[in-house]
Amino acid sequence: MKQQLFPRTLLLFGVILGFSLFASLTPLFFQAVSFSVYPVLTLGLAAHGFYHCYKAQTEANVLDHKEINLVSFASVLTGFFINLAYLGIDMPELGSNFFSVIAAMSLVLWLFFKLGWLDFLPKEAAR
Repeated sequence: MKQQLFPRTLLLFGVILGFSLFASLTPLFFQAVSFSVYPVLTLGLAAHGFYHCYKAQTEANVLDHKEINLVSFASVLTGFFINLAYLGIDMPELGSNFFSVIAAMSLVLWLFFKLGWLDFLPKEAAR
């Protein structure tokens, strides 16, 4: 498997985008959470930074488009599910956070494996 180096700024913007997306949508679905303008501002700034970082990476043709799209979407979902798990911990009366914790951990493990930070194969078998 060819090792690809994904830009960390794109992954960081993706996680922040997922955090702010969930924080912006939470007051619409949960009455216990009050509305704040700061998640909306963060959503706009993170989307702007994410778009420019993504555009720079795709124009440079450094990475495969399918791979960068998949990893970017997974980083956004990771931020979304981590924030959902935090809300379940902060407000247990809203329900269980089992699914969100399992989804966030599986996405983080998949991202680590995809980025090459977690390797299950021994070095001899990789050749």
